[in-house]
Amino acid sequence: MTVTATFSWTVFLFVLILTSSLITISTSQNSPTLINPNLRLNKCLYNELGKMKNIYLPSTIMGNNENATFPLQLKCATRLPHCLQPCSTEILRVRIPFPEVRPSIFNVHFTPSGFIRYGSDFFPPDEYCILGSSQESVTIEICRPECKKTHVCVPKCCSADKVLDMQSNSCQYSLQRIWEPLVHKTEDLQLCGEKRANIRFHYYQAPPSCQTQAFFLKSVPGDLEKFRVRFRLLVDGSVVLRELLASEWKRPQPGQFCLDGVQNLDTVGPYSGDPLDQVLLICADDEEEIVLGKNNATAFSNNKKAITGILYSILLFLGTPFLLVTVIVYILLWGKQNVHGWTLFSHTLAMLLFYLLQGITNAVSRLYDSDDNASTSCMLIGIANHYFALASFCWMTMINYDLWSMFRYLQNTVGRSRGMKRFVVYMIIGWGVPFIAVLICVVLDLEFGLYGDDGAECATEIVVPLYGHKSCYIFEQSRPYFLFYPIGTLMAINVIFAGLTAFNMYNHNQSSKIAEKKSTKHKRMFSVWFKLFVVMGLALTSEVVVWYFKKKDETLPWYLIFPDVLSVMQAIAIFILFACQPKIINQLHDAYPKLRPFLDNVRQLPCYKSRMQQTMPAKV
Repeated sequence: MTVTATFSWTVFLFVLILTSSLITISTSQNSPTLINPNLRLNKCLYNELGKMKNIYLPSTIMGNNENATFPLQLKCATRLPHCLQPCSTEILRVRIPFPEVRPSIFNVHFTPSGFIRYGSDFFPPDEYCILGSSQESVTIEICRPECKKTHVCVPKCCSADKVLDMQSNSCQYSLQRIWEPLVHKTEDLQLCGEKRANIRFHYYQAPPSCQTQAFFLKSVPGDLEKFRVRFRLLVDGSVVLRELLASEWKRPQPGQFCLDGVQNLDTVGPYSGDPLDQVLLICADDEEEIVLGKNNATAFSNNKKAITGILYSILLFLGTPFLLVTVIVYILLWGKQNVHGWTLFSHTLAMLLFYLLQGITNAVSRLYDSDDNASTSCMLIGIANHYFALASFCWMTMINYDLWSMFRYLQNTVGRSRGMKRFVVYMIIGWGVPFIAVLICVVLDLEFGLYGDDGAECATEIVVPLYGHKSCYIFEQSRPYFLFYPIGTLMAINVIFAGLTAFNMYNHNQSSKIAEKKSTKHKRMFSVWFKLFVVMGLALTSEVVVWYFKKKDETLPWYLIFPDVLSVMQAIAIFILFACQPKIINQLHDAYPKLRPFLDNVRQLPCYKSRMQQTMPAKV
């Protein structure tokens, strides 16, 4: 999707000479077609024009080499600094004489669109005013813009009212409208709507002096192109670019590139004003230098990122069988379970589906371009992924609440732990709260989650999840608000319940009235749940650590794969703690005779043997 055409140095040199010297291009259109009939030039507030209503400009100071007459108005344009506020920079007063012969160095003149060129800079009609006029000259006042403060300064390949024509390899007048580039607040956030409409552009003609070759890159690269490079113009006037499957943006040096609108590229016809009809002309030794830079560091970084992503996907899929076995075991023994077993089943089911979707997310991210607009299927995967991530931690909260409730009323544990009514309440919270949260996120996404013309997210005041943007998950910069903060809140609630449970257990240990056998059973149960709670807490912490480092540098250090390993090991921990235990294996052995050969082999596993040794009475 990127490098569209490679020009030889000879052809590019022709374009460079043509644009910089402003040689007149012969066109079939005449002056009235080029000049907007509604265009009016502004008189300065204090001027020497009297009641003059029109100003005549000879062809020798017109960019199209044709005489022009522009109507004048005293009413200031909306953004004209002379009438609204003092100019923040020094006002430039320029007297333009009317030569009899067109000068060879033509760096001060008017364009048919009303721009005034002064040197390499172009000023639109609302940024200068006419001070005076005579038969020999015209005098204007210009308020120079401040790049990076009041204007986005754009290095343009052609003059202000021309675009690159790929059919003639030259600059041609844009008859429909003046080209305005797409602008990004950051690499991933595009200015859209009203924010884009309020941007003030300042164009200056700056075709690069390439010593090697010049390449044209499209705003949205084509699928069949060898090097699919995307470029973006930032508000500070710099340009960033990267290959679509790469992670790092490259910033070319000023003077090595220019931007412009384009016509006769993919479709034949004049420039239509489509925001995507723009190209970046950049100097490079060859095509690979555009993608990789002067060395192979970027290629190595991309390979490392791909390998890390593949390893993470493999680990996720390796963890799913352990969760699947645990879910199947508790389904088979559903009638023998109490509310604790049902709650664990729901938590494990949520984690299983989250693992599967997370693995699919990582696999899909390796197959498709990260900058493409999200497909419906990818958005649905992201929504489901978010739902089951929240659901797994909601069910963890239900587990800790049930433990706290059990230890709070230890003497009535059996009656309170068995009961479908309690489990129904748990289901409403465990599945319902994540559903409501994700539903709100989907509404925010549909209402405020706008995408720019080139697929980037629009910069808005409201943070939205942007499901499926750059991955089949929540947009990276939105994850703290819609994932880490909610889960962190749930983990804080879990810590409170765990602390209260430990306190109640301590109080019961101090009382001799509690039966020792029942107390030992509850202690063991609390120990098991507490281990799971610690594992999930560490996994969440590892996810936040990885996100934090990735936010600063998308190419993660190799050692940050270990937090992902810890996250994946949750599945094995759940299997060992809740499926591979003597009570469960023995219940399956008695209930399902056909499974006995397999279960006899399971009894040889270390997890089964160690738990058997813990349950055996100590020898006196």
